[in-house]
Amino acid sequence: YRYIYRGYLRLCSLDLPVGRYQLKKKQNEQYTAKNHKNDRSIEERSAEVETREDVGFWEMDTVVGKSAGPSRCLLVLTERKTRYEIVRVLESKTAREVLRVLHTLRHDLGEDFGKIFRAITCDNGCEFSAAKEMEQLTPIYYCHPYSCWERGTNENQNKLIRRFCRKGKSMAGITPDHAEYITLWMNNYPRRLLGWQRPADLMAAECAALGAKMPA
Repeated sequence: YRYIYRGYLRLCSLDLPVGRYQLKKKQNEQYTAKNHKNDRSIEERSAEVETREDVGFWEMDTVVGKSAGPSRCLLVLTERKTRYEIVRVLESKTAREVLRVLHTLRHDLGEDFGKIFRAITCDNGCEFSAAKEMEQLTPIYYCHPYSCWERGTNENQNKLIRRFCRKGKSMAGITPDHAEYITLWMNNYPRRLLGWQRPADLMAAECAALGAKMPA
């Protein structure tokens, strides 16, 4: 990484799965997060979420490309215990699009949705602002502003997604087929922290024990 940043190689930070970006902020420029004081805080989550002993607790985020107006991006959901990943294309980074995907998952899983999605934790992004509507599907918890480490599992998974969707690159041409390929790659990738097991196999076992369909 040092050689790249010093210009010894014909590469730049955009060629790296995880890169550092030194963006200059305007003086006195401030960024405000969505206020969710009337919604569920991460502090209200059950202690069982932290133990990773039970399946069904997810973290949710968006992976965006070149930020130039409303454009396509990816909605990613990560199951905390198995690291099982769901990747879907959003036509725009909006609450409406997030709700569309969640409703599609609810429709596909039917009554099994409640068994597989016991709670979702997300950040304070504008795309997750429809708290009341999402709460009709499953309990939604919000991290503290500017505290991405509270969704650490999700953030680490996003680093793998960046192998396919580089930062600063447009996602205008990304398709559901691309999202499906990324999903299959990630869920069939043996993980050391899982004892070299695959997330897909672990999730299949959990769903079988619950008598539920596999989310896709």
